[in-house]
Amino acid sequence: MLVSWVMSGLAVGCAADEVAVPEPPPLEATAIRGWVMDVHRDPIAGVSVTSSLGPTTTDASGRFELAGAMSAEVLVTFVKEGYVRRVDKTRLVAGQITARHAVLVAEDAALPLDASVGGTVVGARGAALGVPPHAFADGNGVVVTGLVDVHLTPIDPSLAEGMAVGGTMQGKDTGGGATMLESFGMLDVTVRRGGEELRLAGGKTLDIAIAVPDAVATAQSTTGLWAYDEASALWVEEGTMSHDGVAGTYRATIGHLSFWNADRAVERSCVCGRVVDGAGAPLSGVLMALQGVDYLGVTAELSEAPDGRFCAVVRRDSQVSIGPYPFALGGVARTVATGAVDSEIPPQNGGVACVDVGAWVIDPGVYFPPGSGANASGCDFANSALAGSCVEPLSQLDVCWQPEGTCSVEAGESGFVIVYENGAKLVGTSIGPDGLSGDYLGPDGTLCGSFAISADGAITLTLAGGESWVIAHDQQTGATTYTCPDGTLVVVSAAEGAAVAACYQTDAQQCAVSGNGGYGQPCLGSACDPGLVCCALGQGMELCLDEPTCDAATPP
Repeated sequence: MLVSWVMSGLAVGCAADEVAVPEPPPLEATAIRGWVMDVHRDPIAGVSVTSSLGPTTTDASGRFELAGAMSAEVLVTFVKEGYVRRVDKTRLVAGQITARHAVLVAEDAALPLDASVGGTVVGARGAALGVPPHAFADGNGVVVTGLVDVHLTPIDPSLAEGMAVGGTMQGKDTGGGATMLESFGMLDVTVRRGGEELRLAGGKTLDIAIAVPDAVATAQSTTGLWAYDEASALWVEEGTMSHDGVAGTYRATIGHLSFWNADRAVERSCVCGRVVDGAGAPLSGVLMALQGVDYLGVTAELSEAPDGRFCAVVRRDSQVSIGPYPFALGGVARTVATGAVDSEIPPQNGGVACVDVGAWVIDPGVYFPPGSGANASGCDFANSALAGSCVEPLSQLDVCWQPEGTCSVEAGESGFVIVYENGAKLVGTSIGPDGLSGDYLGPDGTLCGSFAISADGAITLTLAGGESWVIAHDQQTGATTYTCPDGTLVVVSAAEGAAVAACYQTDAQQCAVSGNGGYGQPCLGSACDPGLVCCALGQGMELCLDEPTCDAATPP
């Protein structure tokens, strides 16, 4: 969404090294090699990576390597304080470099609970945990008392954060059969005391609530309850969840602490292809993301040596969008129709059930927006977007504002405020049918600038020094025009905007909200007053607006 790019300042004056573009490794030994990034596509240093080959740690660019000499399926675990632990399975082939890349999601902030008393803990996006007294035990099985830290980290599978879940949405049902899953929301439940991870005490159960994503048009009355089994890197069916229409959540009782998933098993097909560079040479280790267009589900598969082939399980008789992740790697994003024949799990490359999408050309630094054909719009544009133009000084806004960490929205009768974990704020000071406006405050309370969105969708950004830029989007052509303080016009085409969005834009987290559903107020539980819609404006800001204002402010 272009508005979130404009409002966050992500693309103004960005440097090329801000996007982690892994280099294809030479195939000279047996090893697992890869990189780790967060859901914003930034590399994560200091991640502990372990497998049967031993331990290592990611470097400043998020890269790691585990060397060995064996042919086997191995589990790879990624751990860093402040992030949800991830466990994946990968195939190690003697004499080859096996790629294993990972996306990690930040763990939600600790919620205090007196374990001796129990109670209900409510986290972001409607996530909740009901705890009886004396429910937790330490590693020795001793029941703990006093305060513990509860972390409830929700995952919306319709957003980029869905890439931060281990496995490939494959599961094992109650009968032991292999299946593919369509997720209706996920929740990691972790409890610690003094840094030690706790487990559930004998005979105890917990009640959980997982928010239904906004992308789910109609929630079923019941769906499956699945837990991620780190020993097999599969989701295991453990029961049934019931839909709470008032709270907009799925609820169930659980018997252990884990990563949980509200899912249903679906008929599966498979999509296969071959990743090559501009000269036609095969590329291994490219992470291909396959995201459902008409269903909720993200599958990530790596291209493998020697021919760069990948093959992924997807939902049958559906539409799926496929492309490299992150898009800064370059290449083509396509939407394809999946097959009508059930596939095996894991899928057999070249099997009759698989749709063969042919060669996938990856030229680092060149991105092809969907439907653009051979008219490439490159990440080289995104890397220097607007640099040297009269728009470049707008980068001062982002340098000053610097929102980081989890966020929350508080609403009042005359405005709202989004507060980020590091103290940065976005304050709505004037809200009404004619538009909305507000201020950007840095972590130390410094006024960095202000914004105003008019009823026709025009955005005005003003620095603290008084200089203003007006940004207007043409709904017909998709172009965005910047009017600088001196009156100079700078036009960004639809293709260039798509490249910037693909290379830099992130799916902003949804902030925890409190308030009402009136005009310009946060969408509490996605509920707005009659005649208003919940409008996602980026940077976690979701407000109740009328449809014309929302359409104008959120160009496709």
